[in-house]
Amino acid sequence: MVSDDAFNNLPLRKVVAVPLTTVSQDYPTRVALSSRGPRRSYIACEDVRSISVTRFPERAYPAPIPTPVMADVEAALRLLLALMSFDDQTR
Repeated sequence: MVSDDAFNNLPLRKVVAVPLTTVSQDYPTRVALSSRGPRRSYIACEDVRSISVTRFPERAYPAPIPTPVMADVEAALRLLLALMSFDDQTR
């Protein structure tokens, strides 16, 4: 989930999320995530979407995402939403 708790608690009963994938791509919007299993996971920030809270009763990733990884996700979303230009990219 990348949406703010204030949004998550609205009566909309939706969250904004980015999915995990095991497919590595050299995209500036793809963020590597340490994996507990045999395959590495990536956060696909280019696939941001709004999802009903009823679609995922359990966390897809069982632990909180580490702060440095969330900083990379934030940078990828800023790039994707043109809140930062590709020229300003520092990743």
